[in-house]
Amino acid sequence: MSTSNGQDFDRGAAAYAAYLESDEGRRRAQTTWGFVSMYLPKAGRALDVGGGGGMLAKSLSQAGLRVVVLDRSAAMLAQAVRVNDGAETPPHFLRGAIEGLPFGTSVFDVVTCHAVLEYVPKQMFGLGHLANTVAPGGLLSLETFRAGVSGDGEPDEVFGIARRGIRCGDVHEVLAGHGLSVFASRHDARRLHVLARARR
Repeated sequence: MSTSNGQDFDRGAAAYAAYLESDEGRRRAQTTWGFVSMYLPKAGRALDVGGGGGMLAKSLSQAGLRVVVLDRSAAMLAQAVRVNDGAETPPHFLRGAIEGLPFGTSVFDVVTCHAVLEYVPKQMFGLGHLANTVAPGGLLSLETFRAGVSGDGEPDEVFGIARRGIRCGDVHEVLAGHGLSVFASRHDARRLHVLARARR
């Protein structure tokens, strides 16, 4: 079973791009954006962690936010650059991982992390780092693979890359410990999506 390093995601980039263009991928993106967009500020700084697909960053930019895209995969970042080519205010693209975010604390008005945390070996450690980047009053949008879908948190693979589900209670506990309050959530049999505000 693969580990979640940049080379694994480089190999999976073409398959992921094809998924994003599929009917299922487009429906999921539209549903996710509909849930997030109503809570966005009209201006500010946004961080899209694991945003190599590029579509979410494009939507955030079009909504008036100054966007930074961070992804551990060079191939994914190249894909995001292509998707955002010609944008009026293009995002800034940076290679890196959630476990070592190269930012200070309380930096971003919006932080999005969709379909990423399930690939991180130390999930709660990574989530804590992510939470620390949200500015006071800022928004965190976290979408991830639910524990219990293929066993109780046991790993499976997608695009040849290992992923492991996360328990909703663990997400709430870590966010609360870093000064964020969950105010909206939705889930289905496979995915969990929570929105949280930074209280600090």
